[in-house]
Amino acid sequence: MDQTTDGGGFGAGADRPDRGRRPSGPRAVITPVFGLVIGVVLQFAAVAKLMSPSLDPHKQTTLFGLLEESIPRDYAIATAEMVVVMLILAVHRWKVTWVCAALMFAGFAGYAGYYTLRNEPCGCFGKLWTPPNGFTFTADVVFAVGSLCLAMAWGLRFKVAAGVTVAGVLLAGLGFAVAQTSAPPKKDEVVEQLGATGPELLQQGASLLPGAAEAFSAGIEDPVYYLFIHDPGCFTCEQMKLTCVDQDQEFLELTEDPFLRVRQLDVFDIRGVLEIPETAWYPTPTAMVVWGGEILHVWSGEEAPCPGTGATIGGPPEDDGVYRTILEAGPDALRGLGGSADGSALP
Repeated sequence: MDQTTDGGGFGAGADRPDRGRRPSGPRAVITPVFGLVIGVVLQFAAVAKLMSPSLDPHKQTTLFGLLEESIPRDYAIATAEMVVVMLILAVHRWKVTWVCAALMFAGFAGYAGYYTLRNEPCGCFGKLWTPPNGFTFTADVVFAVGSLCLAMAWGLRFKVAAGVTVAGVLLAGLGFAVAQTSAPPKKDEVVEQLGATGPELLQQGASLLPGAAEAFSAGIEDPVYYLFIHDPGCFTCEQMKLTCVDQDQEFLELTEDPFLRVRQLDVFDIRGVLEIPETAWYPTPTAMVVWGGEILHVWSGEEAPCPGTGATIGGPPEDDGVYRTILEAGPDALRGLGGSADGSALP
């Protein structure tokens, strides 16, 4: 009888493989391979969350009251993911390791399942990567089932496995409930609730925000204004700021360019002054061009273009950039660049 299984409090057997004996059979090969796959995925997900945590007020936690101030929920989840990675790397032949992994992925599956039904990203990889709809849910289910199977392969009794399955289903339901209660409203729901889109509300209250006031008060003889509305927790936003927006803004100011100006607005500053919720701008960033007090165009998320002055690379204006379009065809041509003219048809 094979005694290489661990007990860990779940069924018969020792707590670790017998000393002096190497485990053999399919489980000896499958376990490290499966563990490596899970470890890579979890580590990537944890790093992604830490690099670009959601700062949405809906997704904060006090860890059941243990903390005086709330923190992004992504920090807590990333910590749990790294703990499971360490368990898998250190004791991947202990069935308790795979029970923990199965339960964790069951909870994740419920959370991701809600967003799959909603046809929206769950944020399980932060804002660093947005997988296709249903990908995260499917992966979580596969990892949960696979982890339970490995726990049984290393000696978990059937009755205990049945109990773990029930616990997993309950955790999946809890994950679904957490997602349902904490998810921000959909964009069309936000528009219905607020009575207008984010760009339209910004235009209405522009006089209260310096950057927006300057843009919407300028006349047709003044430069076109490129407004960059960003979330500090948005990876795409921060990458655009670093790679083009900041430098383009500085370049246009230093050269006193007569064609274009760049102004940046933080979604939290907008909320503080105009009480426009951050959800009105998702997916961030939102880029909009304003000329003569009129919104010519709005882009959202990864569709948002850089101003495109060429300052970043020290060369000519980018071929498909906002700046070259203004130079060669005039501001009115911006209406035909794709996206939405007033923000009402944002994706």
